[in-house]
Amino acid sequence: MKKVYISLPISGRDVEEAKADAEKAKKLLTKNGYEPISPFDVVPDVPNGMTPSQAYAYCMGRDIEALLQCDGIYLCDGHQLSKGCQLEVEAARLYGIEIV
Repeated sequence: MKKVYISLPISGRDVEEAKADAEKAKKLLTKNGYEPISPFDVVPDVPNGMTPSQAYAYCMGRDIEALLQCDGIYLCDGHQLSKGCQLEVEAARLYGIEIV
């Protein structure tokens, strides 16, 4: 079973809405035979005491680490407008990770 990282916009959105979108993507990918990994699986909670920029850097670092352990990346709506998603897509391209 191929592991697929879910790339979706999170910053600047309601977190619960982003989590709901991640769950929808997970269900779709699971139905199609993939093992989905979402950013919320990778970092369920940001460690206490971090500034917003530290939290962002921490989350992106962990997300890229998870992506590099996957066979593919799934791009959710709005990924083109998200700097984090753009970074994930570029990392996937550089490392030959399939865009699902």
